Order: sequence, then C-alpha cells, then structure tokens
Amino acid sequence: MSRYRHWVNPEGPLVFLTSSTGGFATVFEWPAVRGLVASILDAHCFYGARLHAYCVMPHHVHFVSWIPQGRTASWFMNRIKSNAAKRVLPLLGPHEIRILNEGSEPGRVLWQRSYRRTGLTCGRSFFACVRYVHLNPLRAGLCTDPLDYRWSSAFLWQECRWDPQKGLPISDDLLREYCDPSQLRFGPQPEAG
Repeated sequence: MSRYRHWVNPEGPLVFLTSSTGGFATVFEWPAVRGLVASILDAHCFYGARLHAYCVMPHHVHFVSWIPQGRTASWFMNRIKSNAAKRVLPLLGPHEIRILNEGSEPGRVLWQRSYRRTGLTCGRSFFACVRYVHLNPLRAGLCTDPLDYRWSSAFLWQECRWDPQKGLPISDDLLREYCDPSQLRFGPQPEAG
C-alpha cells in the first residue's frame, strides 16, 4: 500500500458508507442472506460507481466507494438498500421479519432509515477507512485473520487486485463467491425456457 500513500481521488466524491439493519438484527449471519454482499458489488457496476472496499457484518455493511458525478451518496445508498431489501426479504422467515419490524420505523423492514457517510479526500483517510473495513470482522471476533473472513474485500487487496483508478474488479467470478450472479442482474430477467 505504501506506493499509493499519497493517492487522492481526482474525479469525484469518495465516501465511506455504513448501514445497519433494523434494530441491529443479525440477519446477515444466516448463510442464505449473505448474498447481500453481491447486491453491494453488482450495484456499483450498474450505477457507475467504483467499489474500493467492503465488508458484510452480521447486522451492518461497510463500503468505501466513489460515487459517480451527478449523484449523491444519499441517492446511491438508497439504491443499494432498496435493491438489497428486494433480494433479501424473500429469503427471511416470519421470525426474522418480526425481529426486524420490532427494531424498525413503520414501513421500513430491513434497514434503519439512517446511514453513516464520511467523505474522503486524501490518501491517509482513504487507507484508514479501508483498514477499518478490513479489520472490522477481527475486532468483532468473527475471525482470527481478516484474510479469512470471506465477506470482505481484504483478500482482494492482499492479492493486489485493487486499482487506484478503477477500484476493485467486480466480475461474475467474484460474485460466484457469494451467490449465483444470474440472480443479481438488474432489470428484466430472462424468461425460463
């Protein structure tokens, strides 16, 4: 990472985003729901954002992204949360929905209304946020080595797959780490034939 120590994103708003589930319910610990991470990944491609780091925790997600010009972090986070909810809620049972409803505002089920956004402008704050994202599972006791936590981009950084101008490469191979990529496409799905 030292060669990028003075990297500054010259093109647009670089942000550190965090969003939590309603009532901090730990619905992301269930394997069937962990495909949520793919919602974060493929939404970046669809909306023209660049993903630099991510981590899915049992009740929240973190990601560091470059938001395309003409869009706000709020707009982007609303798209992420809406698309993720459409994919995740059908996988949950009545018990999980009840837990989420107990901790949510009326009309909101999966996510809390608010989210945290931190703007990043210099290399030092960018790399501090990436480090925070990658160490979060270790601090939470979910792993003994951040590279072993499957639901994080730490392994991509370790393999030097991050590019300062392009972010992380989001491919069908990466999406297959989490779910079937054909289930994640935005827009009309191909008809079964």
